[in-house]
This record gives sequence, structure tokens and C-alpha cells, in this order.
Amino acid sequence: MQFGAEQVARRPFGFKADFFAEMASSLTTECVFLDGAAHSPTDTFEAWAQLVELMFSAVRDGYYLFVRKLRRSNFSLGQNGCVIAKSSSKNEKQINYCDKSSKEEFKNCGGRQSVSLEI
Repeated sequence: MQFGAEQVARRPFGFKADFFAEMASSLTTECVFLDGAAHSPTDTFEAWAQLVELMFSAVRDGYYLFVRKLRRSNFSLGQNGCVIAKSSSKNEKQINYCDKSSKEEFKNCGGRQSVSLEI
């Protein structure tokens, strides 16, 4: 779920939740190729498809959970608006979400008009 929440910061650059399905499909296909025909292709594909489906459903859930938290915060992103989310885990990861059109502006977002959200 953490990985999905971290992808929310890429939304201003065109990231969509639909990309998770493509990643899952590619991962399944690659794992079947890596099996090297040691097992039946059908069995291998089904096994990897089930595992990847389980993994990416959690990733997708984390993504949408964080998007909902952003919307519930009633924070409208202004011209210089940012959302900074800190994880409550020991690793203290930070997720920055800025309403910016360029990567340079995204880097310079800083903490202006920021909101902290727990992941």
C-alpha cells in the first residue's frame, strides 16, 4: 500500500492508476518468461497472475486511499500549493504532492501552503 501512496506525487506529471494494471501485466509476463519452461506455461501464468493480482490490488488500494485523504482534507491546491505527507512508520518517508506543471517547480515546492497527512 505504501508504494501506491507514493505514486500520488506523480499525478501532476500524468501518472494514472491505470498504469498499475500495465505494470502487473508486464510483471506477470516477465515472470513466465523467466521460468524458462520449467513448468507448464498455463500453470506458471496462473500462479504468477494470482500473486501479482494480490500485490497490485494492495498497491492500487494504497493509491486510492491516499487520493481520498487528499480530497477529505478539503485542501484546494492553489498556485503554489503543496501537500506533504509523512508516513507514521519508522522509515519516515515523505510524499510531496504539488499542483505544478514542471519538474523544476515541483522540486522547489518546499513547504508553502502544505498539509501533513498520515499514510
